[in-house]
Amino acid sequence: PKKCTNCDLCRQNCRFDAISFDGTTYIVDEHACEGCKVCEWVCPVGAVEMKSIISGYVKRSDTPYGPLWHGELTAGRENSGKMVTYLRERAAEEAMEYGYDWLVIDGAPGVGCQVIASVTGVDAAIAVTEPTLSAMHDLERVIKLISHFKIPVAIVINKFDINESVAAQIRRWADENNVPVLSMLPFDRRITDAIVGGKSPIEIGDPGITDSISKIWDWMRSFSE
Repeated sequence: PKKCTNCDLCRQNCRFDAISFDGTTYIVDEHACEGCKVCEWVCPVGAVEMKSIISGYVKRSDTPYGPLWHGELTAGRENSGKMVTYLRERAAEEAMEYGYDWLVIDGAPGVGCQVIASVTGVDAAIAVTEPTLSAMHDLERVIKLISHFKIPVAIVINKFDINESVAAQIRRWADENNVPVLSMLPFDRRITDAIVGGKSPIEIGDPGITDSISKIWDWMRSFSE
């Protein structure tokens, strides 16, 4: 504040509208700030100084199926590619140390930096979608992103039976673009109950659900042979 000349360049150049001026002082909304440092870069007198803050925490849990590395964001913080990359690094280190064969990454929706951080360098990717027009639009975008990195990709349609017409549209689009549809999972309350109970949907014991999920696993295994 002592260096600030009220030139207003920081506020004018902030694309996130995170900086406001109350007539005497510039105020930064820490929840809107993305930490891009443009304000620091444009300030002619060096009045802006970036400070590190805690955006979230990296955690490790044990499950019946192996270790799970996951992140917990603080209130108001969005997912970031940096956190995803850090989680991948920690998980990869443990996998190498204990000789695990698989590292499965559950990526965020969309095509942002966190998704790019999730798919970069992987052997294959599965895009999970639902039968709605908005989900189909997002699916097309993420398939385009994954294909840009020349990563083999396949589709799983979740809850296909809530709108079988759109599910059929997705299948036609997939056929036209040579993207395999591995499985079509129905809406089933038992799947939700199993997940809430910390169980795999396969433990339900339904042959149809088991077969659908097995097809996904078989496709994944083909990249390790």
